[in-house]
Amino acid sequence: MSLTLTVRYLCGRAVAAHVMNRTLAEWPPHPDRIFMALAAAYFEGDRTHQERAALEWLERLPAPVLYATSCKPQDVHQVYVPVNDVKAPRLRSNRKITQSQVAQGLQLLPAQRPRQPRTFPAAVPLEDTVHFVWEDAVPGTHIQALRQLCTRVTYVGHSSSPVQMWVSEEAPSLPADAERWLRLRPDTRGVGRWRLRVPCPGRLAQLAAAYERGQRPPIVPATPYATWTNPIQEPPRPSSHFSPDLIVLRQTDGPVFGLHSTLQLTHHLRNMIMRSCPQPVPEWVSGHKPEGGPSERATGHLALVPLPHVGREHADGHLLGMAIVLPRDITLQEAGKCLNPLLFDEAGWPRPIRLVMGRLGECTLELADQSDYRHALDPHTWVGPSQRWATVTPYCLDRHPKGKREAYWRAVEDLIKAACVRIGLPEPVHVVATPAPILAGVPHVREMPRVQRKSDGGQIEHVHAVLVFDRAVHGPIIIGAGRYRGYGFCRPLG
Repeated sequence: MSLTLTVRYLCGRAVAAHVMNRTLAEWPPHPDRIFMALAAAYFEGDRTHQERAALEWLERLPAPVLYATSCKPQDVHQVYVPVNDVKAPRLRSNRKITQSQVAQGLQLLPAQRPRQPRTFPAAVPLEDTVHFVWEDAVPGTHIQALRQLCTRVTYVGHSSSPVQMWVSEEAPSLPADAERWLRLRPDTRGVGRWRLRVPCPGRLAQLAAAYERGQRPPIVPATPYATWTNPIQEPPRPSSHFSPDLIVLRQTDGPVFGLHSTLQLTHHLRNMIMRSCPQPVPEWVSGHKPEGGPSERATGHLALVPLPHVGREHADGHLLGMAIVLPRDITLQEAGKCLNPLLFDEAGWPRPIRLVMGRLGECTLELADQSDYRHALDPHTWVGPSQRWATVTPYCLDRHPKGKREAYWRAVEDLIKAACVRIGLPEPVHVVATPAPILAGVPHVREMPRVQRKSDGGQIEHVHAVLVFDRAVHGPIIIGAGRYRGYGFCRPLG
């Protein structure tokens, strides 16, 4: 037995601004937004005792499971709309109407009212339905009241996104192409890169009190969610020692950085992570044993990589953010114990991470909400799978190769093959090493600062490369001596 509430967007799009960023569309709709739509239907209706009891029962349930397809955001354009707070002129019966009062009265007409800039961000999902499932919930007598409320809900978010809403006591049946659907479950122990507003006990009374005071509804704390998939039998693909669950941080403030700033950004971000981690810092974060000395973990330790705009038409290589890459044997639950104090505030919303980097300037990062659909901030852009990969930041040679000209480049290619094996991948069948970039927007190696050796302070040579495997492999692929500091980071080729 379960309770399923389904929302169908009749126009095929959802117009609702994200509560923490008014320029982004909210998708999927947060459970609290659906609850507020039901509450509005209750307050605008007869307010029966059965409907109130059903909403109070619903707000006490645990966070639901969500089923929704991914979506394509529409371009957000600023429009100017007439304001609604223009006052009528004050008239007196014993006095003649003046020209200024006539002009003030004409301003009440929509064509004459002053206009203010507004944005209406919208998301266009692949499927027009969203399912909210409360597993093991037994609605009993509340089901009829919930059905009555659903029939009176006309829109969710903005009035330009009308909906049809209904409830059932069965789990939703997804179509055969279920891979298109996102499955979101509450994840209170992990990093929870999806942050959704969920109604809490007392939410209905809270909404009523805010309305009586003439205030906007207060924002409830964020509940972490994570994606999950049903186990599907498919051929396993080779993968590296790094986890594909990238923790993506987008830049929200500061100057525009290029790939040549990678070393400075990863250095300061790593220091910020080390300071915020509970002490003692785990070996998978610091890269050092508790008693001192370099770590000998088979899967390595935490790495930091840049997320640039590359490999696309008009790409210029500017950074949209950074990513924290975990070792594959570290779960998001274990990572959350160390990283959540840095990533989230007390209410569960992303906390701004301010990096002060001297002459390079200052910038602010925060956990990328999944409503941000920029290509470079999508983890799938960097993890594949693919047979061909190209470096975004140059590969740093693990040792200085011997020989000249052709012998030198053959030795470099052998080093790159060994570097792939070192991180758990099969040896590439073909490697091309070159000082010139392969992807659009990637700088030449001579424009990239060199990594310094810790032993003697000397500079490590670096090159760009193309890797070709005999079969598709999973990323992320980060190879070479600078792999923990953002160098040797690769992107799949189409």
